[in-house]
Amino acid sequence: MEKRAKFFRYFVANAVLIVALVVTIIYIAPLVGGAETVDEPIIRGDSSDKVAIMFLVTRDSDGINDILNVLYNHNKRATFFVTGSWVLENSTGLRNIVLAGHELGNAGFFENSEGRLTATKVREEIELNHNLVQQTTIRPADIGMPSFRGVRMNLFLPIHDNFPIGFVDTARALGYTTIIGRNARLDTNATAVQILANVTEDIEGGDLLLMPASSNSASVLGKVLEHIASLELSSITARELLGITQLV
Repeated sequence: MEKRAKFFRYFVANAVLIVALVVTIIYIAPLVGGAETVDEPIIRGDSSDKVAIMFLVTRDSDGINDILNVLYNHNKRATFFVTGSWVLENSTGLRNIVLAGHELGNAGFFENSEGRLTATKVREEIELNHNLVQQTTIRPADIGMPSFRGVRMNLFLPIHDNFPIGFVDTARALGYTTIIGRNARLDTNATAVQILANVTEDIEGGDLLLMPASSNSASVLGKVLEHIASLELSSITARELLGITQLV
């Protein structure tokens, strides 16, 4: 009888250990040694009554001044994601954006890339554009004009389709938060009708609305802003929507 009782206790103890091991494998092990997870870009903000207006500025952008005028007339601020190749040829345009009180974001340096980018290339593109923008926006005070300390960007917008796995971590190591606009694949040559339809469709609070900085965008920007207001939404900058502090 005593041997049978010991055997039963031994059996129960081992059964408990086996069950515990199975539970560990099923529920805990994947959290520790499972498949590698990769951070993704932010695709929307946490807001029910605000959206962000953003523009992608490339060498084909021909609507900067008109866009700035529309934003001024509606008393709105936006975020302009600039490429380094545009900045090289448009230092005055860059300063005009800053003078108007808008935010700058980093869209990399080259607008086209062949083959898959490497982490090193991603770092180079971000750093090259970051340093170029900062240097370009340094200006001593002139009579009647404010000085520029040099804008330090910290939002990154990927515009290529061939970024390597982990590029969000690469950007973060440089102090950047990576985001993707809801309209990330809207062609820079889109017509005014296409832009208006694409940007205003099913707008919800938290949306990051991206438009090309084209004359076609400028021509419908007023309607976009009026539509946003009709939905009882406020349009603000990307950093404001995401709660990201501007670097100083």
